[in-house]
Amino acid sequence: FADEFNDSGPVDPTKWTAEEGNGPPENPVGFGNNEWQKYTANPENLKVENGNLVITARCDTAPCISETVDPDDNGSITSAKIITRDKFEFQYGIVRGRIKAPGGFSAWPAFWLLGAVYPVTPWPSAGEIDIMELFQNNSSPFETHATIHWCDQSRSAPAECNFTNGYDFESKSESALEKWSDDFHIYELEWNADRIIIRVDNIEVLNEAIDPAVMEEFRSPFYLILNVAMGGNNGFGGNLPPDPNRTFEETMLVDWVRVYQPVP
Repeated sequence: FADEFNDSGPVDPTKWTAEEGNGPPENPVGFGNNEWQKYTANPENLKVENGNLVITARCDTAPCISETVDPDDNGSITSAKIITRDKFEFQYGIVRGRIKAPGGFSAWPAFWLLGAVYPVTPWPSAGEIDIMELFQNNSSPFETHATIHWCDQSRSAPAECNFTNGYDFESKSESALEKWSDDFHIYELEWNADRIIIRVDNIEVLNEAIDPAVMEEFRSPFYLILNVAMGGNNGFGGNLPPDPNRTFEETMLVDWVRVYQPVP
């Protein structure tokens, strides 16, 4: 799989689907994180231009109101999220993306994967691999984060896996002398049946063995996701509603995304 984002206009519909709205049915407002944005497929939020995928989170006209504060606001804060579910799903390989992420305080850009069994199998039991997340609440613009999420079924039965009963994760970060948002960087996942390794610019950030007894999620197919969220709790974009009088624009540029697998 590869998308070089060389053709100006909308994203390639044979590769990507633009998710729209405020959240899935189980988290209809804020995606379970109290995020501010409403996702759209509008070119103001999502387009291919000058050799890059361009995802822009924005509020152009005040008042800027979080969807979690007023779900009927109709999207004064908008952004975009694209996924490859049902179009490209894969098990194992090397994933690379050359990305220039936004660096505003409330911006929460991400390059990540979700288990292809989602949403039939809920999160975190579907599994999640975060190759790149940038945020500044409980972090800084000089750190990029790599995280994997799963459900330890040995601790969750007989109840559903949740934050206090079976949910597990591993998270690492890489610090730099310059802000990660200042330039393009290559974010990489190396994934096989035994191990998950995440790097940035060939620097190892996370290296985690897959325990087949409790991490079987990572031995199944996943799909790709690119998005820019705004705000949100859990220590990410910021858990306070935005200043309604402050307009903003936060843009992520993606030069390319490529997936490699061994030739049989």
